[in-house]
Amino acid sequence: MNSYKKKYNSEIPELKWQYIIMEHNENDVIKAKEMAKELNMEIAFKLTWDDDYIPKNREMLIKETGLKFLTRKEMFESEKKLYNYEMCLQLWKSPQINYDGRLLGCCSVYTDDFGVNVFEIGLKRAINSKNYKYAKKMLEGKADIPENKENIPCVNCGIYKKMKETGLYI
Repeated sequence: MNSYKKKYNSEIPELKWQYIIMEHNENDVIKAKEMAKELNMEIAFKLTWDDDYIPKNREMLIKETGLKFLTRKEMFESEKKLYNYEMCLQLWKSPQINYDGRLLGCCSVYTDDFGVNVFEIGLKRAINSKNYKYAKKMLEGKADIPENKENIPCVNCGIYKKMKETGLYI
C-alpha cells in the first residue's frame, strides 16, 4: 500500500492499525509501535471486551499506549463512563450498511439488522423505519426493550446492556 502511495504521490489511504490489548499480546506493544512506524501507519490501542483481563505489565502499557485505563471496568469505576459507547452514535452520524444492503446501524452488532434493505428502499426510508427510530430511543434511555425484539440489533449488544444496567445512556 505504501509503495502505491509513494508511486502516485498520495497521502491516502491513511493506514491505521487497531491494536486490541489482551493478555497474549500485551508484551508486544513496543514491537507493534515500531512496526507501525516502519509501515508508516498510525497505531490505535484499544481495550479488550474481556472483563476478566488483568494487565500484567501496567506501567509499561500505560506509558507505551498513552491509555489512561487498561480495562473497561477501571474506566467505569473511575469516570462513570462506558468504554466505546460512541459506537452507538453511528446510528445518528454514520449508519452502517452491510455489503448486501442490510441496515446494521453500527459496527458492533454486525450479524443482526433492522429488517430493512437500503439498496431496496433507500437510506432515508431505512433510517426512518420504525425499528431504527425505536432503537435510537432505547439508546437515549427513552424506551425499553420491546416485546417484539426482532430486527432491533441493540437488544443483543453488550454496550446497550451496560447502558441499561448502569443507566448511562446517550
